[in-house]
Amino acid sequence: MFRLLVGFSYDGSLFTGFQRGNGNRSVEDEIQNCMDQFSLGINLRCASRTDRNVSALNNFLTLDFSGRGDFYGIK
Repeated sequence: MFRLLVGFSYDGSLFTGFQRGNGNRSVEDEIQNCMDQFSLGINLRCASRTDRNVSALNNFLTLDFSGRGDFYGIK
């Protein structure tokens, strides 16, 4: 397993907030959906919470990857 730190920002007017399961389109749901498309077997962790229509700048999350630890050449 290895861990990747990801920095991101988003326009809150496009989402129902950060936390998954809070509506039709949360930021966390969208990130998880993108990762699921690649079948990466990840665990997403973030200490962020925003409400509907609240934007974020300089947020960070970690992605824990299971498997052999090779993700686009990162080891």
